[in-house]
Amino acid sequence: MREKNLDLLRVIATIMVVLNHVATSFVTSNTNNPDISFTIGNLFNSTSRTAVPIFVMLSGAFILDDDRNKEYRYFYKKVYRKILIPLIIWSIAYFTYSMIYEVAKELNHEEGVSYTSPLLNWLNGQPYYHLWYMYMILGLYLISPLLIRLREDIGEKMTLKLGVILIPVGMIITYTSDLFWIISFVKYLGYFILGYSLRKYYSINKTKLLPFLVGTIASASLVFAGTEIIVRLKIHSIDPLIFYGNLSPFVISGAICMYIVFLNLKRVQARISYLADYTFYIYVLHAGILNVIDVIFIKALNYIPSNPSWYIPVKTLVVLILSYFIAKVIRSDKSKLKLISKLKYRLN
Repeated sequence: MREKNLDLLRVIATIMVVLNHVATSFVTSNTNNPDISFTIGNLFNSTSRTAVPIFVMLSGAFILDDDRNKEYRYFYKKVYRKILIPLIIWSIAYFTYSMIYEVAKELNHEEGVSYTSPLLNWLNGQPYYHLWYMYMILGLYLISPLLIRLREDIGEKMTLKLGVILIPVGMIITYTSDLFWIISFVKYLGYFILGYSLRKYYSINKTKLLPFLVGTIASASLVFAGTEIIVRLKIHSIDPLIFYGNLSPFVISGAICMYIVFLNLKRVQARISYLADYTFYIYVLHAGILNVIDVIFIKALNYIPSNPSWYIPVKTLVVLILSYFIAKVIRSDKSKLKLISKLKYRLN
């Protein structure tokens, strides 16, 4: 049975990812000389930083709750089909796109052409900047059977405590070391386990939404205010975007509060289950579409947006719509292929 509250949260998190990537350029390009464009970009960015933690918690909620996933052969076969194969396909697609982009840069006599960077990026676990998440989540999936067995051994209460403990551990690792990308998933173990434990807890226990709704808004406000202060006071000893990290204190509190709010929304009437089925494709597609839009408008038409207050939401909406329709075509083609395969199987 679909949980429409979590379907809605998945859709919102997808929108937040796209919003984040659209707004980031206004932040990074104006960090040294912050103006109103920086502040508007920071506002949109600060409200969308919880997207990745929410995705991790949603994955943990469903993966760790299925006892069948503790069986290695069953689960790894599913991971191979649903995660690994698509990841390889999309990695090849974005690697090819990156190489074509480098060729185009050379033909236009642009600086900074590098035919090795696409391969090096892939070897570093991000054939395109947003695909780092897919490689990280693959690591969490691979240890999921062990986590389910551990959960059965230590019980629900200790599993919840373990998730709580691993959140600050991940934060400490983030601020003190630079893990090799293959084991970077370790930092997100707390989110992954809490996604399961909090869903389990709030399926039995109810809570008042107002404190957690306030916590969600307050956390985003603190990310915004902290970033504004660091950048505008030019505190060079601190990373100016330190509050944006997926394991920064206010992103952690915001993500957990927002997750709890949606766990307790049991009467969601919106027809969003249909859209939730497209979120994976929207995620993998949006970065390439964003780049194409930038190439067309900024490089080809020499148009540089100056008013982020309308440009960020409009561009986000355009990218979402284009990603959705392309995703719909892809899913339609996959459904046709499955149907053809079934018909051939029956005929044989």
